[in-house]
Amino acid sequence: MHNSKDSKIFLLVNSDPIIEGCDRLRIGDYTVSAKLFNRNLSDLIKAANLSTETNLFRNIQDFNWLRAEQSPHWSLINDSSMVTVDSILSEAKFAEDSDFKDWIRKCLELFRQIDIPKVRCLNESVPDSAKSVFKTWDNRFDTTLYLESDVDEELIIFIPFTASLKVKSIAVRGGSDGQSPNLMKAFVNREDVDFDTVGSMTPDQEWSMVSAQNTIKEIPEYPTRIAKFTALRNLTLYFPSNFGADTSVILYIGLKGEHTEFTRDPIINTVYELSPNPAKLKNVGTESVSNAIL
Repeated sequence: MHNSKDSKIFLLVNSDPIIEGCDRLRIGDYTVSAKLFNRNLSDLIKAANLSTETNLFRNIQDFNWLRAEQSPHWSLINDSSMVTVDSILSEAKFAEDSDFKDWIRKCLELFRQIDIPKVRCLNESVPDSAKSVFKTWDNRFDTTLYLESDVDEELIIFIPFTASLKVKSIAVRGGSDGQSPNLMKAFVNREDVDFDTVGSMTPDQEWSMVSAQNTIKEIPEYPTRIAKFTALRNLTLYFPSNFGADTSVILYIGLKGEHTEFTRDPIINTVYELSPNPAKLKNVGTESVSNAIL
């Protein structure tokens, strides 16, 4: 690397990195940043013909500092795991960089972790139309597919996931002419929310929403109480009302946060006897029977 300054760099290298003409560099572990931005690290490593067993990101060779002491031109990020998206976005040089922020949002979107075929909705006018509002960040302004309620303005959407999620915010774009929802309630890891039960249930969080006229250029993101939105297997969103129309319309729902792949439960082999073994029952009454009998 030549003539670079004031940069944070995350590396996965199998040989010593070399810098020249550089200053004020912060060096970190790329495997951590890849997980942070939800990238498929295994595919990237395979494509680059690299190995994670030997990451020499710490072994910087500075051609402008040929001494045994640590070079003053670079330093390690003490704990790469402490680097967060919020800390990156808070950097002064990124404060007004809308393109960079847009890229970060795309990296953080959880679209791929939504089990869209299993999404279900109560009171949708067109069957399965709720599935269409889960779009990639790039397609968030697409209005060709949308969800509209049926007999009144209420909607309940059940969203299952293919991984364990930490949801940091929920983005929703509603319809126009009063059809945009004005209230959203969220229920975490519940599969029993319906119109008969929702009135007696306490949501994990609720938000007052902005009208559609304020979402033409930007889609509002509603931040969550992260402590309650960690280790999510599913999420149910309830939209009880709107800004005055007979029905509600939702054009886009997006989730932002982090994910961890599910781990499979261990397989346990259990043997059941269909008929008792007389030899094991001769002492019944004085000893416990160890086999389950059906």
